Amino acid sequence: MYEDDEPELLLTYNHVSQFKLLTGESSSEFDIYWNSAPQSVVCAFPYILAFTPDSIEIRLLVNGNLVHTMTAPRLKLISSKCDMYFTSVEGVNMNARENNNTPLASPVLPPTAGKI
Repeated sequence: MYEDDEPELLLTYNHVSQFKLLTGESSSEFDIYWNSAPQSVVCAFPYILAFTPDSIEIRLLVNGNLVHTMTAPRLKLISSKCDMYFTSVEGVNMNARENNNTPLASPVLPPTAGKI
């Protein structure tokens, strides 16, 4: 990633991600704390997505605030070059809401593939 024409890396270990310059200095004033340890992390401006074995956590890239969490059992990221492709044993559950437990209507995806 580039910010102010300086290349930077996103380093993730366990539940924490940090932006670092190639010199090793921190390039942001905050760390991103994930609810679960991600297996894969994808930057899709203005969002950053963490893929865990059972969820996708979506956060804002500029401040790390949680936007949404989608649950999907046995989730695995396949590719994130042009689009994002992932697999799961069921459709993605879009029922997570910040302040309301009322389920949302969710799209039905094929049982083996999803695309964001």
